[in-house]
Order: sequence, then C-alpha cells, then structure tokens
Amino acid sequence: MLYTTIARVDEEDVPRLRSWLESLSSRRDELRDSYRQHGTRHELFFLIRSQGLPILVLVTEVASIEEATNSFLQSNLPID
Repeated sequence: MLYTTIARVDEEDVPRLRSWLESLSSRRDELRDSYRQHGTRHELFFLIRSQGLPILVLVTEVASIEEATNSFLQSNLPID
C-alpha cells in the first residue's frame, strides 16, 4: 500500500534535512537494513517550497503503515 506524509519543515532545519537526504545514496547498506526492519518496499522524499514554506513530502510503500511506524519509532538503527 502507498502512503503519503506531508510535513512543514522549519527553515533552520532545511540544511540538516538536505544533508541527511543527500547522505542516503552513500548509506545504501544501512538503508536496506532499515527497509527490511520496517517492511518498506520503496520510499521517495521531496523537499519543496509552498508559498515560501519548506514542505517535506514522503511517499512510502509498506504492507502496514502502523507496523512500519512502530518499528521505526523503536529502531536503534543509526540511519533512523
């Protein structure tokens, strides 16, 4: 099932978020571990501006959003 999350991002958090998003391509093994642990099949992140406000859009494919969320919140993985 596909799920979309939209969240406003504080302007001062944008550089840190951009850095984290850019780091994902060099952390593929960690990312795969995270996906396996949470049951994630695919994820897409978009950082956009709407009327000047930064917005993070996350599109994720998981079997159960509740299980994936609980797993993420309890995760000890550094990438999470």
